[in-house]
Amino acid sequence: MPGPDGKKHLPVLGGAKAEDTVAHSPWIWVLYGSIVIVSVWVPLALFALYLGRRVTSQWVANNPSSQSQLLSVVPTTALVMLSFAAACALGGVVVGRFAEHPRRWDAALSGTLGALIVVFFAALGNALRPPLAGLCIALSLLMIACPSAALGGRWGRRRRQHPNATFVD
Repeated sequence: MPGPDGKKHLPVLGGAKAEDTVAHSPWIWVLYGSIVIVSVWVPLALFALYLGRRVTSQWVANNPSSQSQLLSVVPTTALVMLSFAAACALGGVVVGRFAEHPRRWDAALSGTLGALIVVFFAALGNALRPPLAGLCIALSLLMIACPSAALGGRWGRRRRQHPNATFVD
């Protein structure tokens, strides 16, 4: 659309909202947050597994006892769970920051949905065998996902731009 000077101007990001824009349902932001969680967690988990294997190999090489070999899974598990918590927090930030009217529990729901998607794909790959171990894995992912996504959502709501905010360069 040409401006008053006859030139075409591109729309400015973050400018005034058009009157005809449609607000998305909060559920679509829950889905967006869960997609962010899964897509961010996969590379983070691969890096955590690599780093955990390096730490574990150093630990077992320095302590060759049978007890240290039993405890060798602790660093890898902790790094993978920490990477999942970071991905859930980032998904919560997306929901809290960009949803038009985020509710308090939308970010936690995105974390729950992200954890359920991860558990679904793990079940497809037969990674949840035996069933009791699969149940423990699912519960631990849910116990990590909900609080970390909720904290991310709270942080994202604080980072929202208010219409009357002024920016200082």
